[in-house]
Amino acid sequence: MSLSNSKSLLLSIPTTPISSHSPNNMIHVLEYSPHEGEIGVPITVRLHFNPNNSSDAVFLRLVVGSTPMPTKVRELSELTYGRWQLDAIAPAFENPALGSDRVPLSVEALDKNSHVIDTVTFGEFAFWTPNSKRKLFLPPACCTF
Repeated sequence: MSLSNSKSLLLSIPTTPISSHSPNNMIHVLEYSPHEGEIGVPITVRLHFNPNNSSDAVFLRLVVGSTPMPTKVRELSELTYGRWQLDAIAPAFENPALGSDRVPLSVEALDKNSHVIDTVTFGEFAFWTPNSKRKLFLPPACCTF
């Protein structure tokens, strides 16, 4: 999706600050959430984007594992640094050969011909599978109904 001037709320779910820069310094990922979930869960990434004074259109997308995702790009106008938010949906989980339920997360910058001009891998997403151990919230024994 192209960069737009639409407004958005800041990430409202807990995030873990990170700092990952792309090789050409176009992309600086600041945080993302969630780090785990089911197929179809929304994944949100906040970043700083510097197109290096390019006059050509530059597009951003989230890549989950090796799957480029349709990505909504929003401008957070209340910020001066880290004012871009990417929103995408976790795709169907393809069980890798090693049996891991974790896949890398990346952001790619593309030119108008869909060529990748910069990319950064910044974290992992763990899919909840039938065999995975989820962190479930259980109320204390005193509070069960």
